[in-house]
Amino acid sequence: MVKIMLKRLLPIFLLIGLLLLTACGRVATTPSENTSGTVTDAIIPETSTISTATPETSTVTPSPDSTAIPSSPAAADNADTNSPASKSTSGITSKPTNSPKPSAPSQSPKQKTTSTPAPSVTSTPSAAQTPSSTPAPAYEIIGQDYLNGVLAGINERRTALGLPPANFDSALCSECLTQAIKMAEAGYDFHSTNPTGCEGVAKVPYNMPAESMGGVMCSHVADFTYAATTKIGVGVVKSNDYLFVVVQGLS
Repeated sequence: MVKIMLKRLLPIFLLIGLLLLTACGRVATTPSENTSGTVTDAIIPETSTISTATPETSTVTPSPDSTAIPSSPAAADNADTNSPASKSTSGITSKPTNSPKPSAPSQSPKQKTTSTPAPSVTSTPSAAQTPSSTPAPAYEIIGQDYLNGVLAGINERRTALGLPPANFDSALCSECLTQAIKMAEAGYDFHSTNPTGCEGVAKVPYNMPAESMGGVMCSHVADFTYAATTKIGVGVVKSNDYLFVVVQGLS
């Protein structure tokens, strides 16, 4: 900016210098008396004070609706420099004064919300049922009705032969039931080691009628139809859709 102003003021300074040189060339004769009384011409040059004009610096803010009028030639030159027209002719771009940017409003710190987790609900498992110490047997003891039918089938054969009917013996029935359970656990039929009386064993389908079972036993064991045989024991156990039957006769 200063360089531009000096370039514009240089012709003015040169003109002032020429004027000063012209003024200095003119000699003004002023009579003066010396000690001898002789009047001599004293050449007193005209002195002039040259003041360097300080260019006035004015800040021109261009607006779209108004045109700034410079107060002095220097200011006019400065205004021409800042105007868009001077930029296009001289090719010199002046750096605009950076106005302070408004400070961004301070943001209040966001409150950090802490979510409290919901308490977990732990269900207490119910007490497990204690299994019975004795496991359920893999067989089923057949009731008295079926035993009565087996005895009826035996006495029917005895009656046909003209023999008196036989009766149940509790000891024999208990022994027969023990052997029937052993057969059910083993899955097949077999005789007792030391039976008390004559013995018949069988493994038949579970739906075999009781009377028919008594007749089958008489066919296999002839002693059941002897006159001397008066006591009968019967034991029946069901397992896996089969009947395990044990019959003993005692005189």
